[in-house]
Amino acid sequence: MLEVYCDSSFNEGGPSFIGCFIIKDGIEVHQSTTRILPDPIRNLECELAAIGFAISEAALFSDGSPVVIYNDSTEAVKECQARKTPGIVIEFVSRDNPRQSVADRLSKKFPHMKIETLDL
Repeated sequence: MLEVYCDSSFNEGGPSFIGCFIIKDGIEVHQSTTRILPDPIRNLECELAAIGFAISEAALFSDGSPVVIYNDSTEAVKECQARKTPGIVIEFVSRDNPRQSVADRLSKKFPHMKIETLDL
């Protein structure tokens, strides 16, 4: 089974980021932080971008086994569940979950100095 924990950090008027933490058959296989472009204007856009990114990441790491994507935004999860992505289950998980907590931290830890230096 592939588990993808994703979260985003919305920074109004500034760069917002996605954190993604992937577990395959109980073993951590990937962590990433990526900027959301264009800059979102509200938090829901951030969380939907995080789930969309998680779906893309799942395609890279899945071998046909079940995929579950976790996010801590009930609104974004409900919206994505209504879309019914084939082969992927999208579930709500509390930020209290240790794995979701990792995704949350990843969404906040991008080195901001590099953003300015590299004009990201």
